[in-house]
Amino acid sequence: MSTALHSLGDDDAILAWALRLASPLLCAVTIPLLAGGFFRQPFGWAHAGALGGLLIGTALTMTLPTPRPALSPRAPADPFSPRASGARRAVVDIKLSALLLVTAYAFLQLSGALAEPTYALVYLLVAFLVTFQGLGAAITVVALALALEGVSWWSQPAPAWTSTAMHAGFIVSFGGLSLIFTRWDRARRGGASPARATSDTTLQMLESARALRLSAARGDEEGAVSRERAEEELAVEAVEAITSVIDAHLKLLRTGLGCNMVVLLWSEEQGSELRVRGAAGPSRGELVQATPPGQGALAGIMRRREPMTLEGLTEGEERLSYYEVGHAAGVRSFVGVPVVDDTGELCGILCADWGAARVPATDAVRAMTETGDAILRAIWTERLFLSMEKTRYEVGRLYEASKRLNQALTPGQVYEVALACVEGICRYDFAAFVRTHEADDGRVGHEVVLTRASKGAGVLRGYAERLAGATFAKNTGLVSMAVEMGRYLPYNGAYDEGRSVVFTRERPLRGARSLLVLPMVAQDKAMGACVLACAEPGQFPDGRRKLLEVLATQVAISLQNARMYEQMEQMATIDGLTQLHNRRAFGQKLSEVVARGQRSEQPFCMLLTDIDHFKSINDTYGHPVGDEVLRQVSRTFQEELRQTDIAARYGGEEFAIILEGTDLEGALQIGERLREAVAALRFSSLKGTFQITMSFGVARCPQDADEEDALIECADQALYYAKEHGRNQVRAWDAVQRLKAQG
Repeated sequence: MSTALHSLGDDDAILAWALRLASPLLCAVTIPLLAGGFFRQPFGWAHAGALGGLLIGTALTMTLPTPRPALSPRAPADPFSPRASGARRAVVDIKLSALLLVTAYAFLQLSGALAEPTYALVYLLVAFLVTFQGLGAAITVVALALALEGVSWWSQPAPAWTSTAMHAGFIVSFGGLSLIFTRWDRARRGGASPARATSDTTLQMLESARALRLSAARGDEEGAVSRERAEEELAVEAVEAITSVIDAHLKLLRTGLGCNMVVLLWSEEQGSELRVRGAAGPSRGELVQATPPGQGALAGIMRRREPMTLEGLTEGEERLSYYEVGHAAGVRSFVGVPVVDDTGELCGILCADWGAARVPATDAVRAMTETGDAILRAIWTERLFLSMEKTRYEVGRLYEASKRLNQALTPGQVYEVALACVEGICRYDFAAFVRTHEADDGRVGHEVVLTRASKGAGVLRGYAERLAGATFAKNTGLVSMAVEMGRYLPYNGAYDEGRSVVFTRERPLRGARSLLVLPMVAQDKAMGACVLACAEPGQFPDGRRKLLEVLATQVAISLQNARMYEQMEQMATIDGLTQLHNRRAFGQKLSEVVARGQRSEQPFCMLLTDIDHFKSINDTYGHPVGDEVLRQVSRTFQEELRQTDIAARYGGEEFAIILEGTDLEGALQIGERLREAVAALRFSSLKGTFQITMSFGVARCPQDADEEDALIECADQALYYAKEHGRNQVRAWDAVQRLKAQG
């Protein structure tokens, strides 16, 4: 039914609001009427159930949806709009139908006409409602009518099955036949259902928008769905505005010139056929909608770009090719004026013809030229509006992307945010981010750090999974070439898998027709590349590519900032000599582990250790050798400890280790393993080779202490006891306390 109401135009929103406001009023009137009809008979549970059912049906009509806000200042915003979703329109249709059916049954009940001939109006109402519904909504309407029929049967003092069954049969028959005839008629007319007619109209509008250069070709503009829909809506609105301007100018021109017919023929591109964009006159149905550019008088106007006047045309002379054959017999004079834009390109031809042999050609040419200029100004205004909307959209996207990228602190976060920003700009089936790094020997390498594929990507989805984490060298494909040159590849966005190598020959990209490799460069330094691929061709046109290039630059800057942040964080938490955590970072880690242990009640141990006689090593072999000793010991710790263990340089030659999830016995074993590994090291110096030993102190949490400072103190006392009693050993704090107690 909402489809039938489309013709109401701009009053649709008013109708929706009127129905929403009227529903409570109708409900307030209907309920007393129903109650009055029921209470004529002895009131019982059946009547209460019937009244409750009718109340529920009436209440459904009170929830008509409020029209949504318009997408643009000129877009309709009512639930009956052709642009509303089909499901949403069906819901509104069902609710409106429920309102009408409930009201009809209420008045029939009140008047006692349930058994009168006027009851046939219910059948007509059902047939009428079904005519404008889809299949699902039509079945729902018939089912609702049958339910109301059952309610009416229950409300009667002496219910008759025969009459109720007959009524139900007629309801189903009228509804079903109406639905069948409606669909048959639509099929006979080529399936032109209201929804399809609306879709066809929209497609025609979009075709007109492309002809007037208000939007790009469909193959160039498919991508982000929300953006495409917004652009299509704006283009349709622009066509509607331009069409109204053209019609008004042509009618005014025809009245002023007193001619028979005024026609505006438009050329989509240079040398293409001329199509009717507007006409004013009684013979509009006799026009040819598409005229070849090289026929009749129009060919001369297109060739010379000058007005043409033809007077004294003879009977049967067919020189006006915009008429159907045989329909220009009454034309005796013709004036054609080229419509040329500021660049000198021919956009179309404005034609006027008369039945008189002679006309005021000079005045006609001047008036038609001014009309053509006015139409061009209207088109230019709409183009400017659409360009501003597109620019606003792009600037908004880049602003949001820049804001989100500035909040990313790590390279991983930057890649994820960048991918989300790309999804807002274009559609892709495969995406990958590549990190570029330079080895110590100067060789450049690349690593795929992130891959993503859409759910329906098929072959590309499997390729994304296989490519994750891959590495490749310089000059292996388009990615490395784009990074080296600092320019996007390929130049036209087309991809031929038989001729191009994207990453490496060992990992060919298959299933893609569109490809874009964007280098991420910041301050003339290549940070990597962003690779986008799509199974459909033509998905990365110039406009979209330029927007993605700007985004790639923003991503490169954010990556550079993220890496600087990582370096600063590393400098603040990592010891530069040993590459272990420093004392500040160790304190933070210890606090986290203690808090976690208190929540989970899981014990852990801490080791405190230092190198025996380290001062004599510095004095004997020199500080550079002492630094090398510290580096070798740190490397040994990193090799022997688990990834979950935390090792830190606590100060000077002293180290601290947190063994989370380890009991005392396990901590002692780890301490012994570290002690033996360090004792096995050999160090070279100008004074010969030497070896070192280490002493270890172990403390448990919470058995020995449940706070950070107290735990460190216990481990330090155990370490002190080990150094005082021979060094090169591992001592636990509780054992030390027992030994001290024994004297």
